[in-house]
Amino acid sequence: MNDESRLRSAISRAYYSAFHCSRIYMQEVDKRFGAIPRDVSVHGFIIDYYYGKKASKKTETRKHLARDLNRMRIERNIADYEKNAGSPHHLKQKTSEVTATAKRVTDLLKLKQL
Repeated sequence: MNDESRLRSAISRAYYSAFHCSRIYMQEVDKRFGAIPRDVSVHGFIIDYYYGKKASKKTETRKHLARDLNRMRIERNIADYEKNAGSPHHLKQKTSEVTATAKRVTDLLKLKQL
């Protein structure tokens, strides 16, 4: 595996770490939904949930979490699907940004004070 592949994979893994923690929080801590509807994008559904849609509490913290998830999702899509995701320097920068954001999101969810 070359450096570009590792960086792309790191972006994807960081996003999915935050995404799955957000999903678990929504289902197990908020207890708002037992299952996510099958006819919608799971990623979009969870992001909308934290924006305050889908019967979720509307707070600034949740909106920031939703924005972070959305930004990471965009970067993950670029890393996973775009042939040219940028220069090695750009990919390293994006990897650092996404991993730091994922850590911030997962740390926030661990506090259970959304």
